[in-house]
Amino acid sequence: MDAQKIMDEIGIFLDRSLLKKSKITKAEIIRFIEAKWAEADDEKYRVYDSYIYAARMVNENKWAGDTQNMLRWLGEMDKHARSNENPPYVSDYYKGECCLECGVEQEALKFLCKSYEANEEYLFIRSPKVAEFFNARLAEPKIFPKFEDEEYEDFSFPLRLEYFGKTLEQEGEFRCAFLDENGEKTDEPSQAQSDA
Repeated sequence: MDAQKIMDEIGIFLDRSLLKKSKITKAEIIRFIEAKWAEADDEKYRVYDSYIYAARMVNENKWAGDTQNMLRWLGEMDKHARSNENPPYVSDYYKGECCLECGVEQEALKFLCKSYEANEEYLFIRSPKVAEFFNARLAEPKIFPKFEDEEYEDFSFPLRLEYFGKTLEQEGEFRCAFLDENGEKTDEPSQAQSDA
């Protein structure tokens, strides 16, 4: 069946699930995406939105503590054409982070070691939790500078997004910051960032 059409059906279903009167549960979302994913042929790995839906399934299974299905969906993401947009060490880091959040430390360590072997710095500029976990397992742990001593201008700002509040099923505030093309914080977003 036409992969684009099936992915569009998933999008419509997810949009319906976000309506205030929606009674659609997380379990129903997972079942629906699993069924539609199985219906679609391999063209789905070239449909832009399918990468987002696969990432959603990684997160749903991670939050549910279902390591086996989380790893399966990480594999689905690897098959997608967009998986080549980043170097492999980024993908390995993401897999390691997901495994750590899911509570499977040995699996996390396997992926994080691969990421570290390819790029020793990347692992330590992402999540502090992942950096601390990995650093504690190094023969010669790295010494980190005290960030509170560094002076920097905080350009982040609070943002309330009802869509995410409903998806995460909790109230909260997100802090957003813009980065320029060099990865530096800026208070002047690009046109693409403003549009997003």
